[in-house]
Amino acid sequence: GLLVWSWFWYGQYVKTERGRYNVDRLKLTLPLAGTLNCKILVARMCNAWGALFGSGYQILGSIDVLDEFCNNLYFRELVMVPLRKALERGAGLTVGCGDVPSHLLSPLAVSLIAVGEETGQLEEMMWKLSRYYQEEVTHQMEAFLTLIEPLMVFALGLMVGLVVLAVFLPLYSVVMHMGN
Repeated sequence: GLLVWSWFWYGQYVKTERGRYNVDRLKLTLPLAGTLNCKILVARMCNAWGALFGSGYQILGSIDVLDEFCNNLYFRELVMVPLRKALERGAGLTVGCGDVPSHLLSPLAVSLIAVGEETGQLEEMMWKLSRYYQEEVTHQMEAFLTLIEPLMVFALGLMVGLVVLAVFLPLYSVVMHMGN
């Protein structure tokens, strides 16, 4: 009953603006999953930006599309809003990236964006960043699975042991009573 009640209220809380924002913030600030989620969002953003630049979107128009594309309110506030403000002021994308916290957008990403902006190869740099972050996500997932694998083997062994005990303890008890 408590589990169903908690799930119901969680669903109601997430439907509110504040609840969704807090859940999105939690997704990006959790110790292990947070960095992974950040990298996934940045990879998606760079991938979408590369596609938008490739199809002829201007930089300010593409920020509107990306803003709708981003479904994480916390990420939108900390990344998309500073980028939009910088672009609306007439500053470059690099200036806007400087206002983004480094745990969301790495210094390497900011440097590559700056190079792409200076050389006119922003589309190519976005594709490179997208590939880089996708590889980072793959490596981080592999490392996480390597760490969790022994725990899974231990848990499986524990479950098998419990099943064996559940089967043999009553059998042992019956055999002991027969001997008396």
